[in-house]
Amino acid sequence: MKLLKNMKIKTKLILAFVIVAFISGIVGLIGITRINKTNKDYTELYENYGVAIGDIGNVSISYQRLKINLDNLILYKNSSERNEYIDKINSYDNKIKENLILFEKSIQTEEAREEFDNLKKSLDKYNIIKDKIINLVNSKKEDEALVLMSQTTTKSLSDEINNSIDKLFELKINGGNNKVKEYSSEVNLSVGRIVILVVIAMIVAIILGITICRAICKAIGNLTEVTNEISNGNLDVKIVNDSKDEIGILSEAMKKMGYRLNQVLEQISFASEQVTVGSRQMADSTVALSRGATEQASAVEELTASIDAISTKIKMNAENTKRVNDIADNTKTNAIKRNSEMKLMLEAMNEINISSKNISKIIKVIDEIAFQTNILALNAAVEAARAGKYGKGFNVVAEEVRDLAQRSARAAKETTEIIEDSIVKIVDGSKIANQTAEALDNIVKDIEEVANIIGHISEASEEQSTGILQISQGVIQISEVVQSNSATAEESAASSEELAGQAEVLKEQVNMFNLKKNVNLNFYEEFNYKKASSINKQNNLKQDSKIKELKNTPIQELVPANRTNVNVGRIILSDDEFGKY
Repeated sequence: MKLLKNMKIKTKLILAFVIVAFISGIVGLIGITRINKTNKDYTELYENYGVAIGDIGNVSISYQRLKINLDNLILYKNSSERNEYIDKINSYDNKIKENLILFEKSIQTEEAREEFDNLKKSLDKYNIIKDKIINLVNSKKEDEALVLMSQTTTKSLSDEINNSIDKLFELKINGGNNKVKEYSSEVNLSVGRIVILVVIAMIVAIILGITICRAICKAIGNLTEVTNEISNGNLDVKIVNDSKDEIGILSEAMKKMGYRLNQVLEQISFASEQVTVGSRQMADSTVALSRGATEQASAVEELTASIDAISTKIKMNAENTKRVNDIADNTKTNAIKRNSEMKLMLEAMNEINISSKNISKIIKVIDEIAFQTNILALNAAVEAARAGKYGKGFNVVAEEVRDLAQRSARAAKETTEIIEDSIVKIVDGSKIANQTAEALDNIVKDIEEVANIIGHISEASEEQSTGILQISQGVIQISEVVQSNSATAEESAASSEELAGQAEVLKEQVNMFNLKKNVNLNFYEEFNYKKASSINKQNNLKQDSKIKELKNTPIQELVPANRTNVNVGRIILSDDEFGKY
């Protein structure tokens, strides 16, 4: 029982199920063995008695039919019919032999063997008579065959065969019935054994279940009572359980948990008192901090307004400079465009001058052609005059040609004068255009220089505007931070008041528990004194390094090795420290 008590619950349950499964396996194995045995017995019963009865029945049927066909063989005279009966007789004789061979395999007793041997002897004797009758019929001696068939010996032999068959039938039927009774007794005996084993398995399972259930339920009941006491606030409870199973481990864990919880609640009670005092001090300091932050916020707002006014003026300067820069860029673009057009005009005038010179050359050629044409016309007139009346028509043509030559000469001369006058004017215009182009080039250079200067001014204005904007944003951020600090200080003050109230509530809640008075609290006062002294000696350190140091200091380093289960309950700060915070 002690061994079972110290077992794990898992082991207990597995052991119980293994025992039940083992007994069930034995029951199942016996049942399977019995079923196989019964199946084998009834198979033998069927083969040795059921099939054997069929075999001896076939022997009886074949024998009776053989006798009938033997009688018909004697009575019918037709040779074809006789041959048919002979074939049937031989066929039935073969069937008798085959069934006898099959039946002989199923013989189980000496009595059946003896009766079977008698049947074979009688059949052998009858086969001799049968063969004689067939020979007599084949020899046309039907009367002798009939006499032989009717003899008392033949009839008595037939009766012996029938009696032997009946006897074998009876032996097989009785033997089968005896075997059925024997097998039924064995089956009933096996069923009884299986029922007994099943009952034993049920009893063992019930005993194991009750034993394990009692062991588990009793321990759980004890733990339930303890947890109810703890839930009602009573931590001064005792847990008694000396078992080694999971419930024993759970009991030990709950015992430790109760002790730890008792310690923690005592520490929380002490810490809540310290938090109440510290939160009151923090509330006073945060109120003062809130006032200073409010004054800083007012000053920052005034500075922000001034910076906004400066920023507005700089933006206007930048916009005007940008506008002037745009106008200068447009003027520069137009001047460059007009200068380009003037250069194109100069090139066109040069081309006109060159074309005019070419035209003058062409006109000189035309004048020379007109002169030559006039000379030819004069020669033609002279030749026409020599020809007399035959040259009158040619003379008229010569006159017209000369007249056209003179007109061409005059037109060429006039055109030459006009072109020479145009060339003079084009030259004068080219000089003026060149002067104008030089002036435009100078204007473009001046405009470019002015545009560059204005661009530098615009860039400087934009940089000033960006700088003022960044300053304004920085001041706004400072204002937001100051306002946030002010709000945070107010919230901290409210949180401190709330924290003090919650500490009082926490203390009231802890007082609801019935605690063991076994924790020495002098450690807290000793620790707080040392901590306050250390802070007062380090007033020259920066505030950020102090906060970082306090955050990064593990609690294990603050608590002595022999007091690791005690939490720090108070943070001691001087008035100077509160002012810095």
